[in-house]
Amino acid sequence: MNVSYGLVSEETRQREGLCVYCGTARPVSRPICPQCGRTWIDTKIGEELPALTPDLVAASTEERQSVSVDLPPPPDDRMRLPWGLLVGIGIGLVIVFFLFSGVFGGDGDDTAADTTAPTTTEASATTATTTTEAPTTTTTAAPTTTTSTTTTTTTTTTTTLPPIEATGVAIPIEELTLGAFALGPFSFDADTPYLGRLVASLGQPDSAQSAGTELGLCEGDVGTAYTWDAFTAVFREDGDIEELVGYRLALSDSGHETQQITSRSGLRVGDTLSRLQAIYTQSSLGFAEVGGQQSFVLERSSDGATLLWGPVSSLEGSGVIEGIYSPNACDGGPAATP
Repeated sequence: MNVSYGLVSEETRQREGLCVYCGTARPVSRPICPQCGRTWIDTKIGEELPALTPDLVAASTEERQSVSVDLPPPPDDRMRLPWGLLVGIGIGLVIVFFLFSGVFGGDGDDTAADTTAPTTTEASATTATTTTEAPTTTTTAAPTTTTSTTTTTTTTTTTTLPPIEATGVAIPIEELTLGAFALGPFSFDADTPYLGRLVASLGQPDSAQSAGTELGLCEGDVGTAYTWDAFTAVFREDGDIEELVGYRLALSDSGHETQQITSRSGLRVGDTLSRLQAIYTQSSLGFAEVGGQQSFVLERSSDGATLLWGPVSSLEGSGVIEGIYSPNACDGGPAATP
């Protein structure tokens, strides 16, 4: 039994009636829709429906069971696209997307990619001409400069010696006077090892280092400078003996006992030039530039021999004596500038 879903005329509807659920035409005497199996109420007011008897119910049930509905045919499998083709199309779209991203969306690492070529457009009423000039990049290699540096190194050897044996009787500090040819009772160039006597008087030296022309020795001499704070005793090797040949006492604020050592006439480091002149009235006072520093030079009046010398803060009377040195062992200098 085929059911029509088309429009039904009013005459047919009044004669047969329509299902209010699915619109199927049916005789008014049928209380159950042969299509959807539902009961309906589709009568006009005053219309009397036939009584629902067991025969009518059975007939409606048989009719409903025999109803068949023509449904549209299932889609043809030939109309479906193969899954492999769909996957291939998807992969192709992804590849095209990344290709376009690489071409038009680069990171800009190349400096040339950040340069936009200038565009000149000439327009007229009928034609438009576009001229593009690519920028020119010129790379110039920086010149290579080689600098040769010559370094001059002056090496001073400082020797840490084992304890030096003290010999003889200690000399009181006030008797270690600064003279032109001796240090207290110790004469220069004497064949006596005075180092042990100094150790007995001043204790172990703070350091020992090689001595040369900078401390008054001659070129080629082998010597050693022993220091106690700012006081230096210069020794020169003569065979197996170290001879005392000079000294240098510099001004220091350390308070070391050697700062109390004076010249034979009582001059101290830290005194002024005016006091020096007051002490040495029988000697000649001159000046010389030694090692780039102004120094006083005290000379013997009789022969001009240098007695004492040392750096000063200035040449004025208030200038401070910053050191008292013995004459150089090599040449007895320095001499005052005429």
